[in-house]
Amino acid sequence: MKRMTTASLIAVGLACIAAPLSHAATEVNTDDVKSLEAKIAAQQKALAESQQQLTAMKAALVKSGQLKAEPAADEKNKEKSTSHSGNEVKSTATPAKKPEVSRWKGTNLGAGATINTGDNSSQKLNGVLNLKYTTLPWEYSAKVDPQYQHSSDQGVSTNKYNVILAANYYFTPKNFIYNNFTYTYDKFDGNDYYWNYSAGYGRTLYQGPAVTITGQIGPGYVQRKIQDTGEVQRLLALNTMGKLDWQINDKTVFSQSVTPVYTTDLTTVTTSTALTTQLVGSLGLQVQFDTKYLSNVADGSRRFTTTTSLNLLYTFA
Repeated sequence: MKRMTTASLIAVGLACIAAPLSHAATEVNTDDVKSLEAKIAAQQKALAESQQQLTAMKAALVKSGQLKAEPAADEKNKEKSTSHSGNEVKSTATPAKKPEVSRWKGTNLGAGATINTGDNSSQKLNGVLNLKYTTLPWEYSAKVDPQYQHSSDQGVSTNKYNVILAANYYFTPKNFIYNNFTYTYDKFDGNDYYWNYSAGYGRTLYQGPAVTITGQIGPGYVQRKIQDTGEVQRLLALNTMGKLDWQINDKTVFSQSVTPVYTTDLTTVTTSTALTTQLVGSLGLQVQFDTKYLSNVADGSRRFTTTTSLNLLYTFA
């Protein structure tokens, strides 16, 4: 009993001593926190006052011209969003420019030799001038084809002229109204002259990366003077045309056209197939094969004739 009483007394004594010490420690900690919070509040107030003074000083310097004004915050964010990497900055600041296409693209001048077979066998020297000018929605073209030919069958020499003028108006990227005038002087075809004017509707039927196909159809008016009789015929016509252009590579182009012309007295179907390649610089070579079919011809004449030509071309644009 004595031992237990003594232990209990000791425990009670220790508890009595610890309670005041704990209360004192709590009071010390609370005072320190309050003091620290007061110091922080004072420092924040002093920082805010300093920022206000700095803003006022900057405004005064900008107003006097001694300091350049800073961009707005939204402009800074825009600059940051477009400058994630050095490559992106370069591509945004200096975009690559597409090469400009000349309005005179397709214009060239050439000379060469031609061999005919069919109604008369002949050899001839020829020149060719192709003009093309594009200023949307209009596209203009002209082809002048003077030829000097000698007929092996008839033993005579003469000149031949072909002139083709065209003006197309594009009312949409793929649809256009065409105007076409063709004049031919050729003493070997039985006519003193032949001309045809046609106007109608044209459309780009297909356009891919390398291949373009177009078609035309419309009414026309034909006039020709027959050599033997001197009769002048004036006929209404239906003109059609289909054309294919194929850019084989950067230097080689293949083209083909089929042009049927229907009248009450005569049907004519002409085709033209050409392969043009660039040799060096603006100098190129063109091989062309043309055919012509007539539904009715004079006695002793052939309905089907062919022309093969080889031309050296100089391209201006």
